[in-house]
Amino acid sequence: MVKKIILYFLATLLIVVVIGGLIYRKEVIRLNKVITMFEPENISENFRSFPEYINTSVVTKSDRPTELPVGDSWELPSSFQWNDSTLQTQAFLDHTNTDGLLIYQGDSLRFEYYGNGFEQSDI
Repeated sequence: MVKKIILYFLATLLIVVVIGGLIYRKEVIRLNKVITMFEPENISENFRSFPEYINTSVVTKSDRPTELPVGDSWELPSSFQWNDSTLQTQAFLDHTNTDGLLIYQGDSLRFEYYGNGFEQSDI
């Protein structure tokens, strides 16, 4: 008798979950995207497709944009110190799945880096 009650309860719970998933399908997909947003194998594509799942607002570009000056360019050091460790810069950028890095000094762009298949034209 107890097994029947548990079985009926589980069946009812499953039906409620399935119906709820169908009714709130869009919200379930959005929740899944948010939960898996930072998974390394999908992070770039998740951020590219962000507007498909999350409410966003488009900011229209200015009809009079300000051109940001470009200064003398320089390269990142091949390694750097962090917490008593020496890290290789490129390995760090790869490990952190860095899509883009812009460094401004004062009012001038000094360094640009694009990774994971991104290019300057993607910004």
